[in-house]
Order: sequence, then structure tokens, then C-alpha cells
Amino acid sequence: MVFLKVGMTHSYGNGRRIDDSKALAELNFEIGDYLDVAIL
Repeated sequence: MVFLKVGMTHSYGNGRRIDDSKALAELNFEIGDYLDVAIL
């Protein structure tokens, strides 16, 4: 199993953050990969 930190984004703040525009394909995700998301 491989863990990869994709990035972090917030629903507040001034403008977009660099992680907001990342696509999963850019991070080599493939169909069938699992994504664990935490909403705090």
C-alpha cells in the first residue's frame, strides 16, 4: 500500500491555492485507486 499526500485546500481565504488546481491524473491516480478524504 502506498500513501501519497495530494494537497490541502480551504473553503475560505483570498483566492485559489496551488493545490486547488491539481488533477488526480497529474498525480498518477488510476481507475480503481482509493482516495481517503478528511473534512475537518
